[in-house]
Amino acid sequence: MIPGVCGEKVDMTARLITDAENLDGGIHCNVTLDGDALRLTETDTDEELAKYGLDGIKTPILLTPSSKQCTAIRFAERPDDTICLKSQMTRDKLWVALNVAILCRHVGEFRTDLPTVPTPEEKEALVFEGEDPDSGIHVHLPNVEKAKIAPQVTSM
Repeated sequence: MIPGVCGEKVDMTARLITDAENLDGGIHCNVTLDGDALRLTETDTDEELAKYGLDGIKTPILLTPSSKQCTAIRFAERPDDTICLKSQMTRDKLWVALNVAILCRHVGEFRTDLPTVPTPEEKEALVFEGEDPDSGIHVHLPNVEKAKIAPQVTSM
C-alpha cells in the first residue's frame, strides 16, 4: 500500500531494545501496524512481545539521536520503548506510517500529495453530469441552471 494513506498496513522486521545502553542488542521481532495498534511479535516463535494501542502513543514520535536506525515510542503511562530497524530508510518508513496512522485516528481521511486521495476539484469533476462540446472555453458555475443566452465573441 502507498505510504501516507489512512488504513495502510505495515509489516517489517526490527529489534525491540531491552537495554537502552546497548542499541545493537535486543529481541528480533516482526512489527505490524494495522488498524488501531502497533504489534511486535518474536520472529522465531510468533509470540506477542508488545501491543501498543495508537491512542496510548505520545507524539511526536522521537528519532533516536545516537542511531539512525532507531526510534523511541513514547507513552503517557509507562516508560518509552526503543525499536531499531535494518536501515535509516526502514526506520523512516515506520516513523511516517505510525505518525500518519495516529493522525488518521484523530482526523480521519485526509489529503496528501499522493494521487490516491482525490482533490475536491477531482471529486466534483466525477460528479459532473453535463456533456461539454469538444472545443471552446467552458465555465462551470455551481447551482446555476444552464442559460439560454448565446455566447458573444468580441475581437480585439
